[in-house]
Amino acid sequence: MSGPGSGWGVPAQRSSQRDPEMLLVKLGDCNQTVEFNVIVKEEEEEREINEGEEEEREEDRDSVDSGEIPNPVNEPTSTESILPPGCGSYPCPQCEKSFSSSTNLKNHQRVHTGEKPFDCSACGKSFSEKVNLKRHERVHSGEKPYHCTQCEKSFNHSGSLKEHERIHTGEKPYHCSLCGKNFRVAGGLKNHQRSHSGEKPYHCTQCGEGFTQLRNLKNHERIPIGGKP
Repeated sequence: MSGPGSGWGVPAQRSSQRDPEMLLVKLGDCNQTVEFNVIVKEEEEEREINEGEEEEREEDRDSVDSGEIPNPVNEPTSTESILPPGCGSYPCPQCEKSFSSSTNLKNHQRVHTGEKPFDCSACGKSFSEKVNLKRHERVHSGEKPYHCTQCEKSFNHSGSLKEHERIHTGEKPYHCSLCGKNFRVAGGLKNHQRSHSGEKPYHCTQCGEGFTQLRNLKNHERIPIGGKP
């Protein structure tokens, strides 16, 4: 895709008026401002699992009580300044992305190397960027700075708040192409699609039985071998 508004941005800036976890990027060709989150793929997938499990529990309860969506890992990167291929002074040798500074390039390269140099002193979990560690630490501190204006619930990161707000609005933007069922979060759709594909990624370490949902595996593991709970 080329021409004005192609989607390539110049250095990202944090908005002072909007969500502090959202990045503002000004498009170089059309001077248009758009909002997006830069998310590490590995961390995004783990978050989707958590969100999907939470949505499945909510639907089973047939309730409007979302609870907290655990997400200690999936957070936007700090201020990645992604430029069109060949336009940045610091290109990534592993992919086509270019960056405006060596620091941004170094942060990005951790996506390829898997390096996670920032460790949580409370639980030992590691992160690729310091900003992600800071947000994770809210899990331990109990800090929940994001508040729902419709009810009394609070959340430790903005992503959970946005997904919770869909309970009030009724929005379910994720659709199953096979049966038409709609979901509030991407993880809910991902988990549901396993009912069509037959995929069972969660396995019992004691007997090897596979499950489509993590919660089903946990329920299974509560049953003593050769007996009932």
